[in-house]
Amino acid sequence: MFFNVYRYFRPTLVYQEMLSTHVADKSLEFKVDFESGKNYARFGGGLSAEQLDSFENPDIRDDILAKQLKFVPQEQSRDDGPNIANKLRTAAAHGDIEAMKHLIRTTYCTVTTGNLVLAETMKEGNMAVLQLLLECGANPGYRIPTLDNRTSLHFAASIGREDMMKELISSMHCKQDAYAVVDGDGCYGGYTAFQILKEVLDHGKAAARLQRLADELPESVKRSNTTDSDVSKSTARSHDKP
Repeated sequence: MFFNVYRYFRPTLVYQEMLSTHVADKSLEFKVDFESGKNYARFGGGLSAEQLDSFENPDIRDDILAKQLKFVPQEQSRDDGPNIANKLRTAAAHGDIEAMKHLIRTTYCTVTTGNLVLAETMKEGNMAVLQLLLECGANPGYRIPTLDNRTSLHFAASIGREDMMKELISSMHCKQDAYAVVDGDGCYGGYTAFQILKEVLDHGKAAARLQRLADELPESVKRSNTTDSDVSKSTARSHDKP
C-alpha cells in the first residue's frame, strides 16, 4: 500500500512537516514534535545548527516558504509524479488550499501537473484554487493534447465564468494563448474561448469585454522549451475579433 502513495520529500532550509507518505534522504536533519506527534525535516549538511536556526526567524522562514511554493520544472520530475497529481487533483476538487500548499512545497510537483490540474478543476469554479495554481506557476495557456488542445480558458468559458476567464487572461503570456482554437470536430471544434462564450452560451457582452483585455497582451512570445512551445499552436480566426 505504501508504495502506491509515496511522495519524495522536497526539503528547504527551514523545517517542513513530513507526512507518513513522504520518502526523505537520510542526510536531512529531522525532528519530532512529541506534543503533536508530527515529524519535520530540513536541509542539514554544510551549515552549522546556529546558521540553520537563524532561518527559522518568522520573517525569514515565511520568505523561504513563499519561494518554495512553486511548481518545479518538468526535468525535476520523479517516478512519484502520478501520486502527486492524484493528490493535487483531490485537494483542488475539495478546495483544500492548505493541503495544496503543503503538497506543492514538500514534493517535486511539476509545472505540467499544475497545468493539467488547473484545467481539470475549472468545472469546480473555485477562484481560490485557480489563483493558487497560477501563483505557483501554472500556465493558463497550456494546451492539453488529449483534450483537443483545449486550455483552461476554454473550460472556464464553457461554464460561463467571466471572472475566472479574466483571471486567466491576466496571467497569460501573450494574445496567441488567449485566442487558441480547440482542435477536432467536437462541439467546440474550431472555437476560441470567446466564441464559446458568445456563440454557445450567448454571453456576447462578456466575450467582448474579455477580448478587449486579451488584446492588451503581447502578440506572441518566444517559447523556451518543448512544453511551452506546445502551449499555443493556432490563433483565432479573423471574425473572432471584436
